[in-house]
Amino acid sequence: MPNTWLITGASSDLGARIALCVLHAGDIVIACCRDIATAKEAFPAIERLRGTWLEIDVSQDITERIVSEAVEIHQVNVLVNNAGVPIRGAIEDIS
Repeated sequence: MPNTWLITGASSDLGARIALCVLHAGDIVIACCRDIATAKEAFPAIERLRGTWLEIDVSQDITERIVSEAVEIHQVNVLVNNAGVPIRGAIEDIS
């Protein structure tokens, strides 16, 4: 039985590559992104391989409900929390 993965930040290079590897392995992917249209254009293979896009924005109050519903509906059993923003600099200089 295949695993169902929920991957945040799936419209970025690392997140998309994880999603594609998982899909090629035969598992199911719910690929989270902030803008589905942009994600589909950048990584069309995710849908071609039967992955599903889920638009979420962590700054919105409704996000927790959207993710909870997706986890329940799709019976997600693997989470890759890949979303984030890189920060460069010395640890002493970053708040």
